[in-house]
Amino acid sequence: FFFNFRDFIPDGRDGADVAKRIEAMGRGPATISNLNVTGTALNESHIKPYDLVALPSLRVAVLSLIDPVYMLPAWRSRVAPADEAVAKVVADLQRLPEAEA
Repeated sequence: FFFNFRDFIPDGRDGADVAKRIEAMGRGPATISNLNVTGTALNESHIKPYDLVALPSLRVAVLSLIDPVYMLPAWRSRVAPADEAVAKVVADLQRLPEAEA
């Protein structure tokens, strides 16, 4: 599933409130491609940079970029520019083993 800026407005500095919200939904990790969660309460069980969707004849990577406009300054600084985030995810996808890609 995906967040928009209204869903991801952390109340605290460590993101524990967002982690609890994601866990309460019981839907697995949210896809946010341009957010650095290092050193927060969020981890790969809460946020992932892409989702692989299997279609009948291929797999498609889905990315989701978050707009930091309404986020607290501490979180706004964790949002990477879209072009950098997309380049990083594409590089990560190219390194996936064939079985996962």
